[in-house]
Formats: sequence, C-alpha cells, structure tokens
Amino acid sequence: MSIPSDEVMNETRVELVSALQSELDKLIQGISVSWEKPTEVPNLVEAIGEIQSKIQDRLTSSAKAKGTEELMKKLLIPGFPPAILAGAANADDYIGAAVSVFNYEQILNAGEKGLRIKMKLDSNPDEE
Repeated sequence: MSIPSDEVMNETRVELVSALQSELDKLIQGISVSWEKPTEVPNLVEAIGEIQSKIQDRLTSSAKAKGTEELMKKLLIPGFPPAILAGAANADDYIGAAVSVFNYEQILNAGEKGLRIKMKLDSNPDEE
C-alpha cells in the first residue's frame, strides 16, 4: 500500500498542468510592450518564481489532503469513529504507532491483569 497512490499523484499532475496553464496565460496576457520600445520586455523570472511558489503550496496542500483521505479510508475499522482516526492522522500530533497481535485465548486468559503491550516511541530530533 503506498500513500499517496499513483491515482492521487496522477490527479495532482493534472492539477499541476491546469494550474501552470492558467497562471502562465494570466502572465502572458498581462504583458504589455510599447510600440516605441518593443524590445523592452518586463523581467519574467521573478513572476515565474511567484507562480512556482503559489502552485507548489496549492498542490502540496491538495496532495496531502487527498493522501490523508486515502489513508483514512484504508484505516477505517467498522464501529470505530472516523473522527478519532482523523485526529490520529494529524501529522502535528503524531507520536508513534505499533501493532500488537493477540489471539482470543490470550485475551480471554488475560483476566484483570490485562495484556502487556510493548510500544517503543522514538522522537525524531529533526521534527517538532
């Protein structure tokens, strides 16, 4: 299972092409060249940099949202409130995750003492 999927990435590429076409159309249509000095064309490098930043932010947000939505669909457990999973998928709140597997006999025999669940949570010093 890869998140985001190829489908999400292909949708993001389509968004990229559409956004580039739209922004470059606006830029090109907004250029005015005077008849007196037709060789004086405005510096487009700065404008293209602004377009790049704008599109990058928009596409990053879109891909993250679609990837999170995909992940939530894969994580849905019958009877488990989706709102709890949505909070758990928030990258700012992520602490760690682990999986423990128990069979029915172990669960039934655990009694009041319960089952020991081992979980090692490592913090990444490069992250907040």
